[in-house]
Amino acid sequence: MTVRCIIMKIDMLGPEFNKFSEIFDKLYVGREPLYAIITNLENMMTANKINFFKLPAFKSKDSRNHYFIFKVVDDRYVFSYLK
Repeated sequence: MTVRCIIMKIDMLGPEFNKFSEIFDKLYVGREPLYAIITNLENMMTANKINFFKLPAFKSKDSRNHYFIFKVVDDRYVFSYLK
């Protein structure tokens, strides 16, 4: 018996992704651009069966924790809001 782990992807089509990337780029102080870390975010959310990730204070321009919350739609993560 083979067990497959399906990695859900962040939906990169539509206005939700544009809003997500705009907010992320304004807050993130890391060296890597979003396209370089998006697979890691997808893998982490799928592995932990969660629909959000935290941008920690030490990686944000305003030194605060930020939570990016996604809806799950047809096996895709669609950006919903920032907390």
